[in-house]
Amino acid sequence: MVLHCMDFRLGSAIRNELERRGILDDCDIVAIAGAGKTIVSSEPESWHEATMSHIVLSKKLHGTKKLLIMNHTDCGAYGGRSAFGDRVEENAQHKADMKKAAGIVADLHPDLTIELVLAQIDDDGKVSFEDVA
Repeated sequence: MVLHCMDFRLGSAIRNELERRGILDDCDIVAIAGAGKTIVSSEPESWHEATMSHIVLSKKLHGTKKLLIMNHTDCGAYGGRSAFGDRVEENAQHKADMKKAAGIVADLHPDLTIELVLAQIDDDGKVSFEDVA
């Protein structure tokens, strides 16, 4: 399962990245504002519940064994790039949230392999992807 933000700026870039990883036509894809943030925050509660229920449903219906959580910079659910002092702070917040989200999911679903990816949206709109350890 891939959990990513609904931001339209990521559409074709995510598609290309999933194809590069060889999983494009072999995974459930869930898009929700904030992506991993919905796991670590219960505000709004309905987003948190939707995300968590999609993980359960993906496992039940399709035997999902891996979850890829993909956040991105300049995310509106975080207040956009201007919500941070600089890019270092922004990247650190996303990575911390994704790692916390991975821990929450791993506690509930120890059978899942979890991968984290941060999509960097440059000022010119170019998108690049970084695996987060």
